[in-house]
Formats: sequence, C-alpha cells, structure tokens
Amino acid sequence: MTMNFTELPGWDFYVEETSVSVYKVTGRDNQGHVVSLAGQNADELIVECRRQALEIQSSAARARESST
Repeated sequence: MTMNFTELPGWDFYVEETSVSVYKVTGRDNQGHVVSLAGQNADELIVECRRQALEIQSSAARARESST
C-alpha cells in the first residue's frame, strides 16, 4: 500500500506485511532520503516514519537557508 501526506510533499510511504502481523513501513522522498521501520503496529510505524521524515525535511530546509 502506498500513502502520501500533504505535509510531506515529494515523499511516498509504503507499508508491507513482511510476516504475519509484522509490518515494514518505508518512506522515500524525491531527493533520495529514506526512513524505514519494522514492527507489529503498522499505524504506530507510519506515525514514527512521518515524524522522522518531517525532521529530515526540516533539517534540509535549515541547511539550505544557512548556505545562502
């Protein structure tokens, strides 16, 4: 299953069940950044991957601002 979130433009998130009740959530952006987690609660994994992706996005924005 693929998901996108409005607060994370350019990111695609994928959820796969790798074993019975074991999930892997992976997020990738169009610049090559990746977040990935595995566990038993897919909803919690999605929340945490989104949080990590937002942090990456914020860090990248700060780096761009400081280089100008």
